[in-house]
Amino acid sequence: MNYDFADSMEYIIKDIAFCSDDFLAIIDLYIKNDVPFNLHPRFIIELLLEKKNFVEVEEKLNQYDYRYKNNWIYILYTLIPDNYINEEYLNKIYDFLK
Repeated sequence: MNYDFADSMEYIIKDIAFCSDDFLAIIDLYIKNDVPFNLHPRFIIELLLEKKNFVEVEEKLNQYDYRYKNNWIYILYTLIPDNYINEEYLNKIYDFLK
C-alpha cells in the first residue's frame, strides 16, 4: 500500500473520531466489510479505547472475521489496562498466542 494513502486515511479516521459521533459505526463498517487496505490498527484501537471500555472494544474486534483480525487482537492485548490483568485475561492471551 502506498504510505501516503495510509497516512491520509489515518488522518481522516482521527478527524472522524474527534469530530463525529459516527466514529464507532465507521470502524464497525471498516472491520465488518474487511476493507482490503491494512491500516496499522494501534491508533484506531487507542481511539476506540477512549470511547469504549476494554471489554466492549474486545467484543467489537472479535465480532467479525476479517483479514487482519489477528493483528488487531494482538495490538489490543498489548494495550490491556492494568485493571484487566487477571487470570481470565492471561488465559485469553495465552489461548490467542497458541
